[in-house]
Parts: sequence; structure tokens; C-alpha cells
Amino acid sequence: ANPTGRVYSREELQELADIAIEHDLLVMSDEVYEQIVFDGARHISIASLPGMWERTITHFAFTKAYAMDGWRMGYGVAPKRFIDAMLKISKNDIAHVNVFIQEGGRAAVSSSQEAVAEMVGEDCRRRDLVVERLNAMPGVRCPAPEGSIYAFPDISATGMKAGPWRASYSRRPALWWRRGPSTERKEKGTCAFVSGLSRTSAWKKR
Repeated sequence: ANPTGRVYSREELQELADIAIEHDLLVMSDEVYEQIVFDGARHISIASLPGMWERTITHFAFTKAYAMDGWRMGYGVAPKRFIDAMLKISKNDIAHVNVFIQEGGRAAVSSSQEAVAEMVGEDCRRRDLVVERLNAMPGVRCPAPEGSIYAFPDISATGMKAGPWRASYSRRPALWWRRGPSTERKEKGTCAFVSGLSRTSAWKKR
């Protein structure tokens, strides 16, 4: 979901799973935004599909759903043979997570999830505002993201590449951009916006 906000359907995941099974591929799935989904979208882990558990390593984190940015704690889920191999390499790099972070993580997963639902609701309202403002800009088209905290507008109709377009407003502190996968390299410009910062009307009036 980062930064496009796209949430794969079961059918789309199944197509990927079919390819992985056919070619005997190992799949690594980053699912740190699993709880931040909107409009009835449902997170489905590819490891839950038939034939995928035994070939999938899934990564989760406390950063997004529990707002534990900077605490740098997450976990992996995989068959034992993968975990044993991973520990041989990583145990000296990521051992000894700070005690208060461990306690915070335990409280996050064992307590009521009402706060998470409230945060996702607020993220959804911010998303709606950002998408509305971006779509009001000349030459900008932005579909509503189905998950995460980003918006991913298409600015190709402005006739500008992402770099110059971004530079035209980057000095304005109301907006926060992130570089998109096609930024700088293609004529079709894209930029990712963090949806918590939404005052785009000043730029729109230029």
C-alpha cells in the first residue's frame, strides 16, 4: 500500500500465488499497513492462500497501526525452517529490543483495539480531504487510496515532470511529499502525499 494506497483483492493475490507456486518462488510480503484500510477494503495475507504458507515470509510492524514510529519494532511470520535460518543471520543485529518498547508492543496487541479503529477513521477523513483538494488542482488526477496514509496523484496532464512540479510548492510547509517510483525518470509524473497534511488550497489558487 505504500505509497499508492492500493489494496490487493483475493483474486489478484491468487494470481500472484499461482505464479509463485508454478515457478516454485519464495514470497516476501510486507504487510505493515494491514489494519489501515478504508471503505470496506479487507486486508488478506498472501500466506493464507492455499499452497502459500510454506513459501511465504510475512513482515509486520507496530509502527503504523499503533503509531509507534521510531520504536523500530516488528516481527516476521514464516515456517520454522525460514525462521531458524533468519535467526542465524539477524539475532546479533536485532536482539535486545528496549524493554519499554517490548512492553508497549505487548500492551498494543493485548489491549482494546478501539483506539486503532478511531485512528483509521481519522486517517480516512484526512484521505478524503487530501484527495478532494488534489483533484481540484488543474491537471491533477488522484484516485482515493484504499489503504495506508498516502495519496498518489497523477500529474501528467500538467505537462510537468514530478521534480519541477514538486519544486513549485515544496517550500510550502503545509504539504509533505514523498518520492514516487516514477519520479524523475519518466515523463508521467507522480508524487506521494502523506494524508495527514492537507492544506493544498493555497497552491491550487496560484
